[in-house]
Amino acid sequence: LIEENRLLEVLGFENRGVFFPEVHSQFKIAIIIAQKGGKTEDSITTFFLSRRPEDLDRPKRHMSYTVSLLKQLSPEKYAFLELHSDMDVRIVSKCYEQYRPLKDGSHPWKIEFTRDLDMTNDRHLFHEDGGDMPLYEGKMIWQFRHDWAPPRYWLKVEELKAVKRRDGRPRFQLEDGSWRWEHYRVGFREVASSTNIRTLISTLAPTNLLFGHTVWAEDEPQKLSPILKLFTTAYFNSFIADYIIRLFATTHVQKSFINRLPFPSLPEDDPRLQRIAHLSARLVGYTEDFADLMASVGLDWEKDGIPPLCPKHRKEAYTSGRMDTYLLPDFCEECCRLQMERIRLRAEIDVIVARDIFHLTREEYEHVLNSVRAGKDRPSPLRTYMEALKGEIRRRWDSGV
Repeated sequence: LIEENRLLEVLGFENRGVFFPEVHSQFKIAIIIAQKGGKTEDSITTFFLSRRPEDLDRPKRHMSYTVSLLKQLSPEKYAFLELHSDMDVRIVSKCYEQYRPLKDGSHPWKIEFTRDLDMTNDRHLFHEDGGDMPLYEGKMIWQFRHDWAPPRYWLKVEELKAVKRRDGRPRFQLEDGSWRWEHYRVGFREVASSTNIRTLISTLAPTNLLFGHTVWAEDEPQKLSPILKLFTTAYFNSFIADYIIRLFATTHVQKSFINRLPFPSLPEDDPRLQRIAHLSARLVGYTEDFADLMASVGLDWEKDGIPPLCPKHRKEAYTSGRMDTYLLPDFCEECCRLQMERIRLRAEIDVIVARDIFHLTREEYEHVLNSVRAGKDRPSPLRTYMEALKGEIRRRWDSGV
C-alpha cells in the first residue's frame, strides 16, 4: 500500500455498539482508501479510535500523518500509531526529527536490555530462607526507587555461577570476566498499562541482585558509564518518555518499545546531560548501596542523596507493602519536606528534557502533561504526588528557571 500504491486515508473506529453490536466491543474497524499504482509520498489523512460515524465528514477530526513519520515510528512494518490529535502528530514528529531511537544502528549509545531469571523456569534457584542476594521483581521498584517493596526470594552466588548458556559459558558472566550482579544497572518494569498514572517506571538498581522476568535490565552493564546510566534513568522517568511509550504499550512495556523511543544522543560532557545525571544521582543514591556510584560523579551518598522518607517511616513503609501511601505523608513534617525536595529535583529534570533537549513549546508540553494520567483518574496518594510534580514543573517552566 505504501511503496507500490498511493495510500490516501486510514480512518479508525472503535466498535462500541455503534457499528456491529454482535461483534465484541474491543474490536476495531478501519476504512482504508488507496489509489492503485504509484507511491505514497504525501501525507495520509487519518483519525483513530472514533466512536461516531459522523467523524467521516468532520475535517477538524482528521489528522495529516506524514510518510516520514510513519517510517520513523515503524520502520519495518509501517504500522500506524493511534495518535489522537494534530498536536500529538506535531509533538511526536518533533521528537523523532531530533533524536534517533536506540534500535537505530547509527545511534552512538549501545544499550541492550534483557531478563535475568524466569519466575517459573528458574524457580529452583530461588530461596525463601535467605541467600547471598535478593531476587528483584517489578513490584519492588518505582521511579528512582529500588526499595518499593521487600524481596520474596533470595539467590546464592555459587548456584548462579553454575548456570550455563547453551554454548557452555556461564550465563551471567560478562565479556570482561565480571558478573552481571557486580554492576549498577538501569531497569524498568515490564508489567504496566497505558492507562496507569505512569506507564514507564525505571530506576538504577544497586549491585548484588538479579531481576525476575517482570523487569528488563541492562544486558552488558559494563559498557555504559555511571553518568550515562543516571541520565538514562532520568529520561525514562520523564513525562515526555512516558507520553511516547504510551503510544506503544498496552498492558506491558516490552524492550522493543524502549528501543523505539527517540533517545537523546548527547555527548557525555554536555551540560544538560551532566546536570540531569547529577539530579538523578541525588534521587537514586540515598543509601550506602550507592556509595561508589555517587563518588564516581563527585557526590556523597550521605550528604547529597535525598531519601524519600525519614528513617522511621521508611522502614515502616518498606515492611508494610504500601509504599504509595507514604508519597506525600501529612503525618510527618520531615517526610513531606524530603518528598517535596525530590519533587523539585524531578521537576528540573523534566523541564530540561522537554524544553532544553526536545525543544518543546509550553503549549506542546502542557499537552504532554495532560496526556500522562490515569484512565479513570481516581483520587489516590499517587495521583496527588503526580499532580504536585506537574504543578512544580509548570511553576519552574513559567518562572524561566
